[in-house]
Amino acid sequence: MIFIDMDGVLASYTGSFTQTEFEEGFFYNKKPILINIKAIFELFTGYPLAILSASPHEMGIKEKNGWLDIYCPIEERHFVKYPGECKAEFLIKYAEKQSLKREDILLIDDDLSILKKVQGAGFNVWHPSTILVAYEKQFPDITLSEKEYEELARDEDRYIQLLKRRLERPKQNRKIISSNFDKYTAD
Repeated sequence: MIFIDMDGVLASYTGSFTQTEFEEGFFYNKKPILINIKAIFELFTGYPLAILSASPHEMGIKEKNGWLDIYCPIEERHFVKYPGECKAEFLIKYAEKQSLKREDILLIDDDLSILKKVQGAGFNVWHPSTILVAYEKQFPDITLSEKEYEELARDEDRYIQLLKRRLERPKQNRKIISSNFDKYTAD
């Protein structure tokens, strides 16, 4: 099971928010990170996908659902209340309820503190940079559309720049190891 955060993974996100700073349209008007969305759907074909995102209130959840309907139509969606609820606790309860082993669950999130907590609870974790490295390794002859290249050039995030550098260097022989999620990240 693959759980995917929204802000900073699927949708552009900078800064932080609190309940008092939220204005209508805050989540709904985010730009999609097209390369991440494309990579997730191509890398995880056949895996069950679910959204696991945080929101300070119901309006944020409504906007996030509207955004997902347009840009990333993953049907299974879960939202934790920010800042009170914890993604690690949610995943523990989810795994128990669904009778899943923790090592069979992967969370993709851009928040390192969340990744540490989730990994500490026994789950697999990926930062968005891992998506891009895995995508380039799985599909070594990636060709990006003009729109995707513009997105890379426009975005200042380090992981986007990492993919751009990897795409520009000469191709090397790469072996893909076929064991769960490791097959995408092994050198």
